[in-house]
Amino acid sequence: MGFSEKKTAVIHSRWMIPLWTALIVSAEPRCKPEPPCLAGDPTCDDVSLFVLLQASLAGFELPHSQLSQCFDNAASATCPVGGWPRQDAEYLRARSYQIQNEGNIVQDLQTHILWRRCVLGMTWDGSTCTGAAQALNHADAVNGCAALPESTYGPWRLPEYRELSTLFRYDGSAPALDTSYFPNFPGATGLWSNTTVLATPTNALANNIANGALLSYTKTNTRYVLCVTGDILPLASFNQVAPGIVSSSDLNQYWTSCPLGSSGILDTSSNCAGPQANANWQTALQYCSSLNGTQGRSGWRLPSVMEMLTIMDYSSSSGSMFNDSYFPNGVNQVWTSTTAVYSAPSDGFSVRSSATPFDLQPTAKTTTFPVYCVADPE
Repeated sequence: MGFSEKKTAVIHSRWMIPLWTALIVSAEPRCKPEPPCLAGDPTCDDVSLFVLLQASLAGFELPHSQLSQCFDNAASATCPVGGWPRQDAEYLRARSYQIQNEGNIVQDLQTHILWRRCVLGMTWDGSTCTGAAQALNHADAVNGCAALPESTYGPWRLPEYRELSTLFRYDGSAPALDTSYFPNFPGATGLWSNTTVLATPTNALANNIANGALLSYTKTNTRYVLCVTGDILPLASFNQVAPGIVSSSDLNQYWTSCPLGSSGILDTSSNCAGPQANANWQTALQYCSSLNGTQGRSGWRLPSVMEMLTIMDYSSSSGSMFNDSYFPNGVNQVWTSTTAVYSAPSDGFSVRSSATPFDLQPTAKTTTFPVYCVADPE
């Protein structure tokens, strides 16, 4: 296949895109006057605003980790850091939320996920979440969300991991989420997702509330529960655009489809059979930065923790969690550009991408792993 040819088949990744169809609501929208109201317009009620958002979304915006400091291998430093290029913090963007339903619902204005403001066992009293948070096993967590009175937007449910993963921040905050919108949040243990680890069906994915780390837990364990309402987010698609390069218009990004080869060169083999480079964190940052100009992109970088989780295939039951059709011969563990600041400046987040186990954990930056790279459109 020539460099300019495109593979026309499309594969779905276990991630979301915001190309939702408009929610059909039987009541006539009450948002007046025309043209349609916008978020923040006091004349627009929650139902009408949600319908308008669903009908007019142009693209999903991946939330940033909120890490605002750059690092070398030992300490924080002013961005950019010579020798440690294009770290997560250099692409900082604020998060944006809106309160809905008299304070009971928080809408993420980047992902458009609709969250219950309080964990199960707690309720919104008009100023904060009160009551005792309930730690539940996985089955009770699923049933607990489903038993809540239906919201304006539909039934409540336990979030899929691709939804839960967008909630957390990795700037050292504890709890590792925005407590101005999710007040009085429990600071220990984890939050369940609805995503079963298919290689180990007795386990499900959850995030550690204290630091955002991803772990697989036996479903009989007890964790806290934050429910979501509305449609399950759709999945993204990838297309092969050149040897060694895939793109996703849904995520608005380009990716290397293979780990970088020896000395950080692009592997253009069809099945990623070339010798792989294993790099420490600093070298991984440098390798990706050196791809400038590849496929006409000038901003190649090591993906952040939030970005790396977008290309994982949560339906995998064996081998790698990478989407094999577009990220073949996936590796077991990879670097991200995000320093694990809650752990130590000498640690970076790595994703252990083998199906058993699959997790996100701090790792010494001197450790060597294969390297994938990402770039935004020009």
